[in-house]
Amino acid sequence: MRSRIFYVAKINIHGNIFSQDLNKLIHEEIPRVIRDADTIKINSWNWSFTDITTNVSDGQSYFTGNLTKSKKKKYKAKIGSETYQKQSEDEMAETAFFLYLPDKEILIHESTSEINKKNFIQVFTQLLSTNHVIGKVIINHIPIRNDIRQEIKSIEKVTELNISLIHPNPGKSEYNLYNKLIFENQLKTLDIDMKNQDGIHVLDEDSQEFTPNIESALTLVEAGYGSIGVKGHDTKVVQGKRKQRIEKIPRKYDTSKSIQNKKITDTDPEITTKKLLDFVKKFF
Repeated sequence: MRSRIFYVAKINIHGNIFSQDLNKLIHEEIPRVIRDADTIKINSWNWSFTDITTNVSDGQSYFTGNLTKSKKKKYKAKIGSETYQKQSEDEMAETAFFLYLPDKEILIHESTSEINKKNFIQVFTQLLSTNHVIGKVIINHIPIRNDIRQEIKSIEKVTELNISLIHPNPGKSEYNLYNKLIFENQLKTLDIDMKNQDGIHVLDEDSQEFTPNIESALTLVEAGYGSIGVKGHDTKVVQGKRKQRIEKIPRKYDTSKSIQNKKITDTDPEITTKKLLDFVKKFF
């Protein structure tokens, strides 16, 4: 049986990040919209949340359901010895399963041939953000922690770092890291482009650990508050006709290439949900 793949993402309140009702938006309004959201039309498809269930595990509530796209389609039917084009009476549907944990603001979603991970996040974001009470949300996939660090450390000379961060919720531990990076200015987003063809200082020479600012940025990205892209090069000695020369080998990496994920072969919703909940417990 082919594996189903599920990706981990974080839902972030963005437009109303400084709202006094932030906890209500997270714990009450987002779940309400998931249960009751209107259908939206994108191109020829109708998109909606379907098959929503609410449950509790170890004292923590969670939602399961499908992000569904549907429309009436033409199909070929055989009647007697002839075939005809007919229109379906009901909307034909394609679904991608998801599990949402409000307390952790974590969304785990399936990626399918009909609804890939990029489509899923775009539409899920739109379904939530069109609600005027919630306002704009940003959903970021969560990268695999060690992959980012190993990739950056493996590049001989880092020449470019592109860091895009959004504001963590006030009260979260990441909030202080973010404020240090922006000198306590109340920005909702922070984009940092670092470039130096002679090499960016990302590691402490003695400890070989990341410098404080880079470490803070990595921690925020790993918590679902942004993304990082890195470019640089390795070098190798190449023997020319007359003498040796140093050749640069381009390297690049970004966090979209390494998203925290879980593969499951089961199709039963209850078994799938249990495995995803177990995965979340280990993950956190």
